Amino acid sequence: MSLSAIFSVPGLQPADDASSKQLRDLKKACEQFEAVFAKQLFSEMRKGAGQVSLGGDQAGSAIYQDMMDQTVADAIAKKGGLGIGQMLFKQFEVQVEAASNQSAQSRAATANGDQ
Repeated sequence: MSLSAIFSVPGLQPADDASSKQLRDLKKACEQFEAVFAKQLFSEMRKGAGQVSLGGDQAGSAIYQDMMDQTVADAIAKKGGLGIGQMLFKQFEVQVEAASNQSAQSRAATANGDQ
């Protein structure tokens, strides 16, 4: 038997699981936002730099350029290179935890009222 099973408080464990799932989803959403932002940033910088493309003027070079921009943007976001995702996560983390605690308290109050 695990220690978490011994010390778990009935009614609170599902809220903790729900809260951690919400935080994981939030982290993923913040990371995806940073990736979208970075890709848009690359696209706008490329417009200002002029027409320098992979493969020259070959057919499909714009597609490869877009794929490369997306891959680099995803890698930057995964590492938190711009820091935007981390800042967003810190801002929203407080709200997610507060909402989770409030719903756990209301469930506990409901459970106590039913007994």
